[in-house]
Amino acid sequence: METSDELFSKANDEFVNENYQKAVDLFTEAIKANANKAVYYTNRAHAYFKIGEYEKAILDTEKCLSLDPNSEKALLRKGICQFELKNYQEALKTFQNGKKLSNKNETFEVWLKSCREKLGLPEPNEAISNNHDEQKLPQSKSVEAAAAPLSPSPPSLTPSRTKHDWYQTQSHAVITVLIKKLKDEDVKADYGKKTLNLIAKLSSGEDYKLDLNLANEIIPDQCQTKVTPSKIEIKLKKRDGIHWSKLEGSPDCVVNPITVPVPTGCEQNTVNTKSRNWDKFVRDMTEMEKNEKPEGDAALNHLFQQIYADGSDDVKRAMVKSFYESGGTVLSTNWSEVGEKAVEVKPPSGMEYKQWET
Repeated sequence: METSDELFSKANDEFVNENYQKAVDLFTEAIKANANKAVYYTNRAHAYFKIGEYEKAILDTEKCLSLDPNSEKALLRKGICQFELKNYQEALKTFQNGKKLSNKNETFEVWLKSCREKLGLPEPNEAISNNHDEQKLPQSKSVEAAAAPLSPSPPSLTPSRTKHDWYQTQSHAVITVLIKKLKDEDVKADYGKKTLNLIAKLSSGEDYKLDLNLANEIIPDQCQTKVTPSKIEIKLKKRDGIHWSKLEGSPDCVVNPITVPVPTGCEQNTVNTKSRNWDKFVRDMTEMEKNEKPEGDAALNHLFQQIYADGSDDVKRAMVKSFYESGGTVLSTNWSEVGEKAVEVKPPSGMEYKQWET
């Protein structure tokens, strides 16, 4: 008989593979086996959200909060479901409670602004520094990209303009490459133990290449490449099922093997009594990684990743369309606003957008 953790892991795999109803069924089996794990309810809530069962998702987030009152993820998903049900006043309260738990999680402020916009409420009068403004995603209505000076870019898609992003679950790291209108035969991906090599044939005739040296090992024959009308999605199956603190490079902590002489007699007893508690060491390191907060551009990218991962299909479509059509200067989460017309370029204040002359 499978344990609750095994069922939970299978459910996460089904979720990554977009089999959301199957994921719900497996999460339900895991909960029947162990009804006292908060994360089981938050993940099932996310699966319910994906199939439009918002009321059931809210019930799951409330159950999670009864087990873990400080779950930011449960509050975020509860608020998003309330927002989708047009219960904007209730969603506003939920996001406010979430923001109280973590002032550093700016995702709550994004949704608070959307709620205030829907309710016709004014923005709170807060003194916000210019630097803070640059790292906060503005209203869902239309978001001007913060950061570096805008580089002129040609109207056609080129490899240099193509962006990729990533998020992760317990079992997979998922990379998204924003290239539109590709066919399966236009894309080729090769997977190694710690490498990814992707080639995509662009409409311009050029090749887009993505070559990554991964921070952790994957299982090549269980990785998948999916081509959709708006993107390439690459699902990397983690070998160890651990949290990745980054996608590329060397792992944060590498332990090299050390040859230690084997003690004998009474000397061996002395060594054993002084041995380190390695279980505690691993727990401490894991806790440090979990509490580490990104800063600067990394914080902004993490915010965008979280909004995209937790958003509905309309939110994702709006983000992809607005970012692509505006040359990376606008990011919107409001599909009803950007879905019917082209998104105009809005360069940062004091800068001018120009096309390359050919």
